[in-house]
Amino acid sequence: MNNLKVSTSQNVEITYKLASIGDRILATIIDTIVIIGYLIFLALIAAFIAKVAGDSIDQIPSSDALDFLGILVIFLIMIPVLFYNLLCEVFMNGQSFGKKAVKIKVVKVDRSEPSFGNYFARWILRMIDSFPYYGIGMCCIIFSKNSQRLGDMAAGTVVIKLNQEITTADTVFQEFKDDHEVKFENALRLTDRDVEVIKSIMKQANTNDDMELMDDLAVKIKEVLNVEETQLTSRQFLYQVLKDYNYLSVVNE
Repeated sequence: MNNLKVSTSQNVEITYKLASIGDRILATIIDTIVIIGYLIFLALIAAFIAKVAGDSIDQIPSSDALDFLGILVIFLIMIPVLFYNLLCEVFMNGQSFGKKAVKIKVVKVDRSEPSFGNYFARWILRMIDSFPYYGIGMCCIIFSKNSQRLGDMAAGTVVIKLNQEITTADTVFQEFKDDHEVKFENALRLTDRDVEVIKSIMKQANTNDDMELMDDLAVKIKEVLNVEETQLTSRQFLYQVLKDYNYLSVVNE
């Protein structure tokens, strides 16, 4: 599985796992099942309406009404099917029902959230990627550096695994006591995004037991905050900085 490396504003590299081609195929299969389920649901409704109309033959609507009904039915069928992926990614933050089930997500190459234009570029080029039988898209995913299909390349997006995604517990907020003692007044030099990245890297380091990554991060943060040598370990230092940042943010509101 390929990895995506992103350099933060503190010149620290954080690695994200890219979704494998198997993940993306499985997500597409699930999305196809969702679409088929939608079409079956509409077919059942149409059958019910036809039965009701057949039982009330003397109440068949006029030709104009039938034409309008036909256009409405086509609209209800085609719009959600044609725009399924675009609508899902826009309103589900880079995911479709299939991607959500497989726990993968569309993000920009720099790990920021895509705009509507990014999602639209992915969607419009899906027609090329899916020809024939998604052959073009799969070849691009297999042979491109960041596992990108044509739509991703044009939109500047990638699809990542969410097992390293920041959760509610990993947000910028770090619990502190009412009598918290601030040790690093310069913690407010960091931004919310910096703090999110710090917590994400710390999570990655703890998960992989990678103390070298933790030490490298601590060194970079010390440089940014102009911190001299401290008796705290790298982990203790970083947790203290997070608590100081949160405390100072609240106090200075």
